Amino acid sequence: MDKCNNLKMMLQNVEHPVTVLLGGDKIKEQLEAIDGILEGVDNVLVAGAVIAPFAKASGLNVGDSPVCDGCVAKAKEILAKAAGKICMPVDCYIADKPENDSNISHLELKDVQNGFIMDIGVKTVDIFAEKIEGAKTFVWNGTLGHSEMPHFAYGTYKTALAAARGTANGLKTMVDGDDTKAAILRYGLEGGMFFLEDGKLMKKAERKVVHTDEAPKDGYTIDQYNFNGKKVLLRVDFNVPLDENFNITDDTRIVCEVPTIKKILKDGGAVIIMSHLGRPKKVDNKFSLKHIVKHVSECLGVPVQFADDCQKAQAQAAALKSGEVLLLENLRFYAEEEGKPRGLADDATDEEKKAAKAAIKESQKEFVKTLASYGDCYVNDAFGTAHRAHASTYYVAKYFPKDKMLGYLVENEVNNINKVLTTGEKPVTAIVGGSKISTKIDIIKSLITKVDNLIVGGGISYTFIKAMGGNIGRSLAEDDCIPIANEILDMAKKLNVNLYLPVDCMIGDKFDNEANIHMADVRNVPDGWEGMDMGVKTIQRYTEVIENSKTILWNGPMGVFEMEHFSNGTMKVALAVCRATELGAFTLVGGGDSIAALNKFNLSEKISYASTAGGALLEYIEGKELPGLKAISSDEI
Repeated sequence: MDKCNNLKMMLQNVEHPVTVLLGGDKIKEQLEAIDGILEGVDNVLVAGAVIAPFAKASGLNVGDSPVCDGCVAKAKEILAKAAGKICMPVDCYIADKPENDSNISHLELKDVQNGFIMDIGVKTVDIFAEKIEGAKTFVWNGTLGHSEMPHFAYGTYKTALAAARGTANGLKTMVDGDDTKAAILRYGLEGGMFFLEDGKLMKKAERKVVHTDEAPKDGYTIDQYNFNGKKVLLRVDFNVPLDENFNITDDTRIVCEVPTIKKILKDGGAVIIMSHLGRPKKVDNKFSLKHIVKHVSECLGVPVQFADDCQKAQAQAAALKSGEVLLLENLRFYAEEEGKPRGLADDATDEEKKAAKAAIKESQKEFVKTLASYGDCYVNDAFGTAHRAHASTYYVAKYFPKDKMLGYLVENEVNNINKVLTTGEKPVTAIVGGSKISTKIDIIKSLITKVDNLIVGGGISYTFIKAMGGNIGRSLAEDDCIPIANEILDMAKKLNVNLYLPVDCMIGDKFDNEANIHMADVRNVPDGWEGMDMGVKTIQRYTEVIENSKTILWNGPMGVFEMEHFSNGTMKVALAVCRATELGAFTLVGGGDSIAALNKFNLSEKISYASTAGGALLEYIEGKELPGLKAISSDEI
């Protein structure tokens, strides 16, 4: 079958709207195919080498990009009868030579004068994703750029991700072309898609995330305890993100808790769950745990009861039978949880402050006593709050001197972090990102004594660049931390640690997803512009280090990844960490933003371990004693 016949076969009896994407390097074939199917489709997205003839036919300059004889005339003919169906890129990556080590710019398509069009740009990715995910049928043939070169694989990957999201939501996705199929398979996004093979459409198996009910058995404390007939006071971290309609947008922390709860229930115990949500200073419906009851019930496979007042749940706790679960209201609705007075006037005197602190401490004792009265034993499985000496994470443990233990999640966290810090196979690489170096000083100083490679990204990197004499424009930097940055650079040299900093960056003229965008040398950012993401050369450099590592810790995003146009660096680091895992590395990713990035890019199941903790993870790595762990291992509370 030729290309056009393949597409016509795939488009028989399909549901509209239909979006077709044609890219790759076979310009004449793709133009003939577009002409042949135009009448039966709603949108045609053009990419790869196919961009050039349509751009020229529209009066645009395509620089040095190749255009075959007669192709521009054919593109004009198609545009004349397309009735607005042709969707062209609005921006692109330009290179001064068609090679991976070229000089690279990011330009609006209308501004191209010289160089080669190598990939679609970040704004085009958004436009194409909307067309794909808004369709009922999507047919794809041809990569969106020179995806065989790491610098120019962005468009193809982001398109595959959009197709995967759409497929998961009912889109029928059909794929043809060896390069296209290879790209989708490389990213592990093929689940549920149809691939044209030997003239037949073959559906790839659905990819399902499987969470086993069985927990690991290597010295996990609760395995040595029989919960039969016991009421278990269980502290968890269900501080999950909710949207404006109170839907959970990331249930990782709930799912990770299932093995511990299932173990207790399987033994014949009952579970009283304690957690916080957000940082409320008073009772606030927005932060009520009642919004997650239904989802927790679904995850556990048993109905979960709810107590709307932590201090008045005695009757519900007493009535709880073996195999049943009770969730208490948000602990932080009560000042006693954190042990800090609330409602003090701004002009309160020192005496008034002292009296308020004394009062809350007395009140906290009663609060703790009440919580403890609900259970026969105590399990702390909230590693994310283990660095806080709060009522439910620290003080309540003293009421269970013989019956207190850590859950599977906390044990798992500690064991996996130790695997990175103490027993990890070399080379060991730490990747540290985020916005401010002041929040990561201690962790960087601690890690630099334990790793072979330290990769720095995100806003943190610009303080280092400025310390080294670079011009960073309006990029985020903390001038008061420049001496510390220099200290860390000196430490790396003395300890013979390879410290990697960006060499190029994606810059914007404002802190906005719709900013004007360019590529720049990280040491020479123009005035009025700011670094928003790593550049493609930095990404490749970091990727090589990551993929050649045996043990990896990643904490913090590489750019403003929550803005789609500046998510490339974080996405590529996530992919590199996943590829390293496939090559046999042990990989641990920790921190809310890093986990969110993995989930955003559909990669959370492709690493060795995802830590649910944020501050606790950092403090543990820094070598600090965590109160939540101490409360279990010591009687000194």
